[in-house]
Amino acid sequence: MALRKDNKTGRWHASLGSGKTQSRNRKTFTSKAEAEAWLMEHKLKHQAEQDQTTQYNQDTPLRVLIEEYISQMRDCTNKYRRDCRVRIERMCSELDLKTLSDVTQQNIEPFKQQSLSTTTLNRYLGALKTMLNYFERIGKIEANPIRLLKPWRGRTSTRRALSESECHELLRSAKLNSPKDFYPIIATFLMLGLRKSELVTLEWTDVDFKRDTVQVIDKPHIEIAGEPHRCKWNSSRVLPLRPGLKKIFQEMERTSNFIFPTKHGNFRFQNFARDFRRAISKAKVYKLEEITPHYLRHTFISQLLVYGKQDIKTVSYLAGHKNLKTTQGYSHLLGGKEELMEAVSSIPDYV
Repeated sequence: MALRKDNKTGRWHASLGSGKTQSRNRKTFTSKAEAEAWLMEHKLKHQAEQDQTTQYNQDTPLRVLIEEYISQMRDCTNKYRRDCRVRIERMCSELDLKTLSDVTQQNIEPFKQQSLSTTTLNRYLGALKTMLNYFERIGKIEANPIRLLKPWRGRTSTRRALSESECHELLRSAKLNSPKDFYPIIATFLMLGLRKSELVTLEWTDVDFKRDTVQVIDKPHIEIAGEPHRCKWNSSRVLPLRPGLKKIFQEMERTSNFIFPTKHGNFRFQNFARDFRRAISKAKVYKLEEITPHYLRHTFISQLLVYGKQDIKTVSYLAGHKNLKTTQGYSHLLGGKEELMEAVSSIPDYV
């Protein structure tokens, strides 16, 4: 709960919760007394609700906690709620956690042996800890049994980028297996570095053939998993359209307002990964089974650094990263010994 005065208007703003919840539960009053009365009313109501709650005992099934936790996330997006449910339920299934008494640090530790990245493992752990923190906060459990379990640490994995010959191989395979669909899709991934959701929602109105640009913007009129499509991290941007890709676009049939539609004219989202795998199935590429559409995005970013020698800010903008820290994860690609020596040689020789 928070109370503040707007010095410009003289009005008082009262808000409940924190973060996104706080911004959605805010009310404005003409006087401080009215704002305080409104906050007190909700505080008393919250305390009354807590007094009526019954504590969960150690034999309470975890599915009961999960259902209640997900149901109270009314201010969150459907995707976030779904992701939380999937992560918590997967942990419970993999570790055979059935009741609250099963949730111990000793029982949780084996999950880090899963063949997932350290970042992904900690997202699963974080979802479970956040749920238990919530029930501790509202008084339904005495304490979060894994509160002191720290995020797992592991090796920092370097992203694999495809070589130039491997990119040609993928395009060759796609031209044989899916010339009208996935050949232009793979070419677009490689030359624009888009995320999957950004690519499938591309429309012809986003392409400016006169200025040779492609704009990546929010599409509120398009719903993915029940949510209006927004660029991740508000990363709307305008990208240059390469001559090769421009030629591919100009030769494509326009059967829909989407650039890459399904046969019914909708944007291509369902079964995308399956169709992608079929399109590249004949490519002679190292560890072909591991390659996903996101590999092509990694390749685009990596090649900007390796071939283009672009500064980190330019690459960050083209990639649509929220901040430079994400782009700096590719810094190991900036150059080898010769490039580093050339950089150091540019400063004065003091000895």
